Amino acid sequence: MGERLKGRPVYLCFDIDVFDPSCAPGVATPSWGGLSAREGIEFLRGLVGLDIIAVDVNTVSPPHDVQNMTAFLAAQVIYQSLVLLCQKPS
Repeated sequence: MGERLKGRPVYLCFDIDVFDPSCAPGVATPSWGGLSAREGIEFLRGLVGLDIIAVDVNTVSPPHDVQNMTAFLAAQVIYQSLVLLCQKPS
């Protein structure tokens, strides 16, 4: 994927419902078998080097969130996305 996108602007749209409900129960459409929190964060970290110009994080549903688990995970996704935005490709 990295080679195909190298040198091109990338808009990252990250749906929190990609995570398994065990780590993100408060989403619009929970689906078993999704990514673990670790897998999702590692995926984001693997995008280093892409020319990310904008990020969208969505599908969090606060009324369905258990003990703010999804909100905390979404905050971590946003943090990792901001790190990516600050790193310009070489």
